Amino acid sequence: MVRLVSLLAAVSLFMTTALSAQVDDRDRARRDARRKAVEVMREMKNAELPKPKETPVEERVLQPGMLRSYMAPMVNVVPRRVPPGASGTLKLVFALQRDSVLRPGDRFLLTYERTQGTLSFGDWQLEPPKEGTLETTFQGQPIYDNTVIVSIPFGVAGDAEHGKHELQMELEADVARGSTGFFHGRYSMEVRGNVTVGQPVPTPAVRRKPNRSDSVEPQPAPVADATADRPEIEQSGARVIASEPTDVTAEPPPSEDDGSVQLPDPILGDEDPSPWGILTFVLIGGGFLAILLLALRRR
Repeated sequence: MVRLVSLLAAVSLFMTTALSAQVDDRDRARRDARRKAVEVMREMKNAELPKPKETPVEERVLQPGMLRSYMAPMVNVVPRRVPPGASGTLKLVFALQRDSVLRPGDRFLLTYERTQGTLSFGDWQLEPPKEGTLETTFQGQPIYDNTVIVSIPFGVAGDAEHGKHELQMELEADVARGSTGFFHGRYSMEVRGNVTVGQPVPTPAVRRKPNRSDSVEPQPAPVADATADRPEIEQSGARVIASEPTDVTAEPPPSEDDGSVQLPDPILGDEDPSPWGILTFVLIGGGFLAILLLALRRR
């Protein structure tokens, strides 16, 4: 029995050791594979990427109809409505998209028929590039990195009917990438628009700001009478100017004689008392006192 237990313990120990060794081998293989992958990524990161090369002009191939993916055209007419027999200016504004730029000197060709219906066009003129403001390789250099503006003079025939007259043009341009500064592709697109023939749009009236020479010298304002807007009080034939609204429920505070007009004491009646009225009052009072004294003596 003891031998059997010892044999089983030895077999269990052997199997445990074998399994542990197998697990260690697997972990070691995984660690090695991971280490090799990290080394490969590090080498790829440190390796110098091939720099893009400038495509020679003679090797540039035109790709029709794809220029609209890199710039959006907008057709503007100045003035908005042109009468028959008059002239105007066509403004073509191309808004560059994404990382697209147009380098001065690269291909930029606008083609169109000189006469299209009742419209006749002159030579087109490209506005000069401005200093680059975007964070590209052309920052601070003359570059078209935002918009490209083209001006074309045109005339309207004298017998042209009122309404919209369509126009059609073709643009071909070399597009470069602003991030790398190198040529990206040669593309073309069709540009369509219309010119409105009719009476000119009335210019809204602008209120002119008065000049100092047109202004009138200011005249001194008349001094208003301080008592003009104050109510008048008629009392006992006296005309008094009230300084402020008076509260009839409150007694006026006592004031010292400061030279202002004082209100006269209220008197009953509209006329002044006469001396005969006073004498009558004295006689009646004396008669009453005499009767009272006689009554006291009889007692």
